[in-house]
Amino acid sequence: MRGPALIFTHTRVSYAAHESVEKLLPYDVIVVDFPDCGNVRLLSNLIGCEGETVTIGSALRLDWDTSFDGMVVPRFKLKTSTS
Repeated sequence: MRGPALIFTHTRVSYAAHESVEKLLPYDVIVVDFPDCGNVRLLSNLIGCEGETVTIGSALRLDWDTSFDGMVVPRFKLKTSTS
């Protein structure tokens, strides 16, 4: 995809609805907006931002990650001036 990936909305999950995700707490769920692609939106996770303030409109970079069951999934990190 071309163009930026931006946080459209987010929430930090601190309660495990199922015991299988308890060890992952807290984790951030985001809706990623791709404005240059017809405003396509994708539900994903924000990783590597423990303790940071997450802001709507923040730029993101794609980071392929392996989930606990071995699947490779698209997750995102906050974009920095060096990434």
